[in-house]
Amino acid sequence: MKKLARFALWSWLLTKRLLKKPAFLILLLCVPLLSGAVALAARQESGTVRVALVCATDDPVARRSTDRLLHPDVLVRCEAYDSEAEAREALERGTVDAVWIFRDGVSEELENFVTGQRTRGLVLVVEREDNVFLRLAREQLAAAIYPEASFALFRDHLIKALGAPEDLPRETLEKYYSVDVTDSPIIVFTNADGSERQSSGDLLITPVRGLLSLLPVLAGLASCLYYYREEENGVYLRLSAGKRRALPLLNHMSALLPVAAAVLAALYAAGIATGFERELGLLLLYCLAVAAFCEVLRKLCRDESRLGVLIPVLMAAMLALCPIFAQLELPEALRRLFPPYYYLKGIYAGRFVWQLALYAAAAAALAMLLPERETMLPARAKREKKNI
Repeated sequence: MKKLARFALWSWLLTKRLLKKPAFLILLLCVPLLSGAVALAARQESGTVRVALVCATDDPVARRSTDRLLHPDVLVRCEAYDSEAEAREALERGTVDAVWIFRDGVSEELENFVTGQRTRGLVLVVEREDNVFLRLAREQLAAAIYPEASFALFRDHLIKALGAPEDLPRETLEKYYSVDVTDSPIIVFTNADGSERQSSGDLLITPVRGLLSLLPVLAGLASCLYYYREEENGVYLRLSAGKRRALPLLNHMSALLPVAAAVLAALYAAGIATGFERELGLLLLYCLAVAAFCEVLRKLCRDESRLGVLIPVLMAAMLALCPIFAQLELPEALRRLFPPYYYLKGIYAGRFVWQLALYAAAAAALAMLLPERETMLPARAKREKKNI
């Protein structure tokens, strides 16, 4: 019991000393600032593709289609323009990426399309250039027109195959058309472990977890820099060699746990948490892996300046290799060098949780096996200087 109390006291003292450092407090403050900034950006009037929508006709098919397009969307942001000339001018200025113009007589053109007659098209699309995003945007345009085309095909089938009168009111046809319509999804997305995936609601929110996963690594590396300085000052000189061997890992964990608590709160604030028990357990395991990873780097670098130069390179490498913004086609062995890779994969696939545990154990064993650097304490340095 006394050993447990002593361990708790050491943990508290190590954490307390970090909370007095301004740089560590700034790092803690980065967690809510990062998640809040991304969440705020997601609520702004922004879109990957901006489209000028022109509907100068009172045709009901055109009006219903434009109403669907004017709803806010992550990928496409449509804005209604009064005339074709204004829309084309906005395209020339670069204000919009494309112009969608609903022609006159959309209902007649749709009828011609359904019956197999020649048609000049329902919508005129004007673009400065073609790219992947504009192609995806045109898919949304087709999706907005599809309900009208589907209903027109249904009406044509009733008239030709079943002999329904051509002047049958639309309201009557809609009653029959909507009989078999259900809200059941055609496509269901699941995670790799078979659990159903819940949508985050906005594409701009999705990188938040990946960006937050880098902050514990940054905190662990900062703890390594602090330990270099404390080691030089002889702070832990009175401890036995056995206790000093495990002390750096405890030192790093004292820096990681407050950041992990802030990350957990940020995940819930952003609305992307998957469950308290899963998130907490995975974060604790991730902190162990990060602590061991940082300790290996500390012993390999053996110098404060070397590790300081390496930190931005490591952060950039993790941004590129770990699945934060996108899953790039890069060698698997390189990605598996970094703990954020296992953490981000482990959220949706249970096998990566076990791999993260193995990674933490292997990194901790390697950190224990690596030799500690030889430090020259200030008092010893002064004595040697006098002898010279």
